[in-house]
Amino acid sequence: MSRSHAYAAFFIPVDVDPDRAVEAGISWLAEQPGEPLVLLHAKKMIDSNRLLGQMARQHRIRYEAPQTIRTGSYWNGGAILAPWASDDIIRFIDDDLAYRVSAVCIIGWRPDDQNHAAWIVARNALDLVSGKALGARSEHIISDPVVRIALDHAERFVNHNNALVQAEDKAYLVRTLQELVRSGHRFDVDEVATYAMATGWSGEEVKRIQEYGRRVLDGRSFRLGSTIGPNRGDCKHWESEAAGPSDT
Repeated sequence: MSRSHAYAAFFIPVDVDPDRAVEAGISWLAEQPGEPLVLLHAKKMIDSNRLLGQMARQHRIRYEAPQTIRTGSYWNGGAILAPWASDDIIRFIDDDLAYRVSAVCIIGWRPDDQNHAAWIVARNALDLVSGKALGARSEHIISDPVVRIALDHAERFVNHNNALVQAEDKAYLVRTLQELVRSGHRFDVDEVATYAMATGWSGEEVKRIQEYGRRVLDGRSFRLGSTIGPNRGDCKHWESEAAGPSDT
């Protein structure tokens, strides 16, 4: 699995008329270098919107689902239009297509879609229709700088090829989150996941960060197969780092 990397990101908000959104997305895609691709949860979704199927065929733009690409329908790389993208589609782009994708445009489909909101902030997406910046600088995503610093230390420790399932990597992250909560820094899971996405953790890692984070906040126990990770009291080092150099 390849680690996630930065690409140009665009978003078409849900309040844009669906036909106008499709027209804007396909027109953008047709102008991009490489092999343009419409990525859908299932190929038959190309006709969920009459105009989407019509314009894709008119411009001879390829449309695929993740499964067809995984099973041998190779994509050369370029830009992707992801209409109404699910979290699975976003993870597939970030993980499986990581170093082949140059730009992504997602068409929104629910005003309260947290996965889209996280992706917009993490990727610093632009509104394709208005050109307005929708994202944020990565250091501003997490409101508590101690949490951000702790996550940065964890990011430098883990092997990102293991997707947080290898014993040492999982233990280090879980103990990091536990130490934060124990020291009074109850993090926001959505903020942590969004920041992780913005700083290069893979899609599968972000999914597990959300899972482990919720369990830590709920006070649930873990069976960790390794003793590696921050110990009780280590949060004071992150707090000191967040406070900056002393004037004395």
